[in-house]
Amino acid sequence: MSFLYPKMLWGLFAVLIPLLIHFFHSRNIVKVDFSSIFYLTELKNTSIKKLKTINWLLTLIRMAIIFTLILMFASPIVKNNSLWIPSKKEALALVFIDNSASMSLEIDGESLLEQSLKKVSKIVSTYSGSVELKVFQTNPQKMIFSKFVKNIDFSDLNEIKINQSYGQDNIWTYVNSILKNVKTESANKECFILSDFSSYPDTLFESGLDDWQFYFFENDKSDENISIKSVVSKNQIKLQNQDIDFVIKVENMGNDKINNVPIEITLDEKRMGQIAASFEEKEVKDFLFRILPPRPGILNGNVSIGSDIFKIDNNQTFEISIPEKFNCKIISNSKKNSKTYERILNSINGNTSFIEFDVYTLNRFSRIDLSDTDVLIVADAVNFTPRAIESLKRYLKAGGSIIWFSGENYGKLKAQTISNLSLPKLIETVDLKNKSFLNVKIEDRDNEIFQNLNMRDIRDYFPKIFKYNSLEINFKDKMILSMGKNIPFLLNLDSKLGSIYLFTSPLELSWNDFSLKGILIPVIYRMIAISSNDETNISPVKINEEKLIKIKNQDLNSNWILKTPSQEKILLVPDYKNQVLIIDQTNELGSYSVYSNDVLFTSFSTLLSPREYPSSYSYKRKINEKISNLNYKWIDKKSNIKETISSNRHGMSLWRFFLLFAIILYIIESFLSRPRKN
Repeated sequence: MSFLYPKMLWGLFAVLIPLLIHFFHSRNIVKVDFSSIFYLTELKNTSIKKLKTINWLLTLIRMAIIFTLILMFASPIVKNNSLWIPSKKEALALVFIDNSASMSLEIDGESLLEQSLKKVSKIVSTYSGSVELKVFQTNPQKMIFSKFVKNIDFSDLNEIKINQSYGQDNIWTYVNSILKNVKTESANKECFILSDFSSYPDTLFESGLDDWQFYFFENDKSDENISIKSVVSKNQIKLQNQDIDFVIKVENMGNDKINNVPIEITLDEKRMGQIAASFEEKEVKDFLFRILPPRPGILNGNVSIGSDIFKIDNNQTFEISIPEKFNCKIISNSKKNSKTYERILNSINGNTSFIEFDVYTLNRFSRIDLSDTDVLIVADAVNFTPRAIESLKRYLKAGGSIIWFSGENYGKLKAQTISNLSLPKLIETVDLKNKSFLNVKIEDRDNEIFQNLNMRDIRDYFPKIFKYNSLEINFKDKMILSMGKNIPFLLNLDSKLGSIYLFTSPLELSWNDFSLKGILIPVIYRMIAISSNDETNISPVKINEEKLIKIKNQDLNSNWILKTPSQEKILLVPDYKNQVLIIDQTNELGSYSVYSNDVLFTSFSTLLSPREYPSSYSYKRKINEKISNLNYKWIDKKSNIKETISSNRHGMSLWRFFLLFAIILYIIESFLSRPRKN
């Protein structure tokens, strides 16, 4: 034990005062016997002894009262393991405030972030002199305040402003990087971390930080929250005048039943469906909404539920792309070989121009631009020039799709073509000589191509195969249609470049009767629709993740603008080599829009990180394990911050205990000193 004011101990000499007074009153007195009182009865010896005992006891109590009061004024403390060193040099205080999404949780009408900001002034009030104060936020990572605060000048703290972020908690890596680069001669280095501690540091955190004193401020935690977990479209094919099914997953994360939760879905700010649902504790439910898109193009949607203590997961935006038309090109060796494919596309169009297409022979192919092409149909073409191969590679890399019908000429493809386009090699061409045939069956029953075809028995509509190319298929290639065990008819190739559908038999009657089957038109139509969708560009990303937008070659020199959910406009510069837009400003929650020359090109949404949903689980024990060799102190919400920190720095103060003891002694002294009847 030590004392903050040891000079007060000189007052212990005052403890002798009650003793001196006692001896003064107890000195020997000359006795004189008066005849008038001679007759009085002699006092009993036992009564005299009792009185003397009480007087001595009162004297000792009074001495003890003075003793405890003197010790109280000397401020006795019990030392601990704190790194605090009494020094005239300025102290260094680093405050890290977690402003990630989870800190928006409201407790008693106030967010955890707002509660944390109020604690900064209480931290500063623990310093008696000058302190170099630096305050950091975690999302985005930056220092928001740096100043020498002298004599607790709280007006300086008004400069500290932190906005609520929706990013992911990365506080430990940030603290580690800052502290290890601090160079200071301050005798006392303290780090204050204000967070909900929804994560824990890695094993490298302790290295080189043993000269820091850490303070962790605990916050209330709660999982009494209802949340939108996902919004997923079940339809890979999205076309005009066709319903789209959306599955919305909603979870009650709390331990109480919740009734009458409103769930609403909108599209282009128009309500498309609404339902009220009840949830048991920890229950997850899926809700199906069937929606008819009001128009073609990029449509922005939103799902919302009722409000609660964690508001940012009560809304989730999404996008869908409905094509206005498709642009196709057919490549063949001659005009004659492309006639069947032209008839198919004309049959799909009917009286419309829904599919715009052009036909090219190989002698013209190397000179055409594929950047405006949604789907390229290769009608058993061969003899691709190196320039044509490079054109195909660029087209696939930019998100283009190829429907390749292999026939007699497939075996004539050069090795360069096979290698560059990741096509399977030909083993042999199998000819059943019209004496027999193979039946086609579905291998991938969940494939969108065959969903809702409205055919009584789809097997009756599949072709008979008389001749086909046997190929060396990759195990990663997806077999959609087959002619028996491991004999593919339609493959979705595992190409690193892009999407390639490969038929092992062309649309020729000598090879099969596919061109005579009613299923041919809807299958080709759906393949074109799948290949032309904008799913890559409209797919969501997590907050602060990089988003890549594929663009066409003719659009590279356009004026590209990104509009954020808060309507801020940001100029974008394309990556000319890879024909993409790289968007790294995704720190807001909601829907982003990309414009090309002031015309909407695409949209995408950002999603909340799964780690940022509120939880009652505490990582305190895990954190203690990871930093066991460091000097740290947890401060809970109910603790007096100033007293707790002061106690940790200087030791536990005992003056209250001595004051209480003095009061108890005074009460005893008052009781014993009362006059009593004999």
